[in-house]
Amino acid sequence: MMKRIAAVAVSLIFLSACRPSDKELLERAESAALQQKGQVAKQFYLQIIQKRSRKDEVRLGALQGLAEVSLSQLSDYPTAVSAYEKIIEEFDNEPFFKNRVPEFRFKAARVYRIHLQKLQRAYDVILPVLQKKYSVEIDAAMAEEVGRIHLARREFNEAEKQFIKAFEQISSCKGLSRLQLDLVQTYTLAKNCDRALEWSARPLPGECKRDDYSLAIERARCYEINGDPAKALRIYEEMIVDTPKNSRLHFLRDALKRRMKDKQKR
Repeated sequence: MMKRIAAVAVSLIFLSACRPSDKELLERAESAALQQKGQVAKQFYLQIIQKRSRKDEVRLGALQGLAEVSLSQLSDYPTAVSAYEKIIEEFDNEPFFKNRVPEFRFKAARVYRIHLQKLQRAYDVILPVLQKKYSVEIDAAMAEEVGRIHLARREFNEAEKQFIKAFEQISSCKGLSRLQLDLVQTYTLAKNCDRALEWSARPLPGECKRDDYSLAIERARCYEINGDPAKALRIYEEMIVDTPKNSRLHFLRDALKRRMKDKQKR
């Protein structure tokens, strides 16, 4: 009997020694994610989350990894946002982690806005950051996301404020070009075409290049809104000369011609 108990004890010790630690599982998950093995990585992350309740770097890493692999490799947006929400719920009041939570709030907001079309939830999840709950400054990327939420909600004045704030903070040429177009589109949708035309004509600092193709389309839309469709038509015609196989430009030009013709009949 004693020999049997001893044998069982030895077996348990052996199995325990062979069982990977949570840190080792996290490393395996991260390795699988790097190899684009999303489902494998997901299962490792879930194992850690289910067995490790301590609020530490390992649990945070597993939740973050689950969110990112679900988002980027599996297109599983509900799981991704649930993982971000779990981070917010568990780490929001943990002093060592608290000021990292805004990053996850904005990541969750982006998923809600783009993939789940839940604009109110997108705004609600970032509201504590806007209300200065955390000791962090709202940077250009955050301001841009806030602007996009307001724009999707058709809150044009608030979108304008956030895009200008981001534009004044950002330094990359790509970011400046993107935000210039964001502002022009915001003004166009708000039917404030004077401002849209003004911003579409602005040069960017240094050697930064503007998105002239998209800006030209926005100018055409504004000329039509302002009652000068002939100017809009000229823009499309000039663009088609440069890129004759661009089907989108042909569609926009032909649709404008139909609207001009219908207007003449009235």
